[in-house]
Parts: sequence; C-alpha cells; structure tokens
Amino acid sequence: MSDSVTSSDMYDKDLPYTVDANGCHRLSLTATDRNGYGVIKHRGKNYYAHRFQWLKLRGEIPDNMEVMHSRGCSRDCINVHEHLSLGTHQQNIDQIKQDAKQFCAVGHELNRTNSYSFNHRVLCKICKSELAAVFGGTEKEDKNE
Repeated sequence: MSDSVTSSDMYDKDLPYTVDANGCHRLSLTATDRNGYGVIKHRGKNYYAHRFQWLKLRGEIPDNMEVMHSRGCSRDCINVHEHLSLGTHQQNIDQIKQDAKQFCAVGHELNRTNSYSFNHRVLCKICKSELAAVFGGTEKEDKNE
C-alpha cells in the first residue's frame, strides 16, 4: 500500500452551497473570517473555501498565484468554473481595492440608494438590514442609541 495521497483523495469533501441571483455558489453551514471569506475545516486543517474548491476541482495552485474572486462576486463564493480565477498577489490586491469601492463584502453593489458613509467608510444598507432582521434590531432603534 502506498503512502502517497492524490489531490482527489485529499480534497474529497463536498461543500454545501446555495446559488444566489448573481450565480455565486454561496457556501452553506460554515464560518467566515472577518473579511467574509468562507472557512472550512477538513482533516484537521483550516482552508479558505474558495481555495479548497479550486484544489479539489482544478488541482494545485502555483506558488506565485492566488485564487481570485470575480468582480462583484461574494467572498464566500466557491463557483470555480465561473467566478474564480488565478492571478498574482498584486492583481488580487488591485481587484480587491477596486471591488471595495463598488461592492460590499457580501457582493451587494454600493450605490447612492443602498449605501451610506460613516467614519470615512462606505457601508451597505442591505447588509445592515439583514443583520437587524437576524438579531432583532431595527435601524430606528440604532438611531435612538
């Protein structure tokens, strides 16, 4: 019996997801890091879900490359075939900076009607209302504090 592990054996976990209106495969039943990236644990090791899915379906990631999300794509998206690509670290940073001006971490477009500025940051009204619905608060209550 061989001790070697093939890529397909190593990344044998199926990741549950739902498909949103943008075609993002949004990871279900998982944790996210502080930046909104899906995080999973497999065989005792933590992985970013988009990297794990790339390794599972496309194979190894070259040393000088990173798995990048398409513009406007949710950071917990694992749609390897349509929303993920490889790029250099600088390309990834440039894209993240550009997206930060146009989309929130979840992927909602930031425009005059669904965003607001607070402490020199642009915040998403959609995400705020979704959080209020989950945690029972309302925007009216927030303004009264």
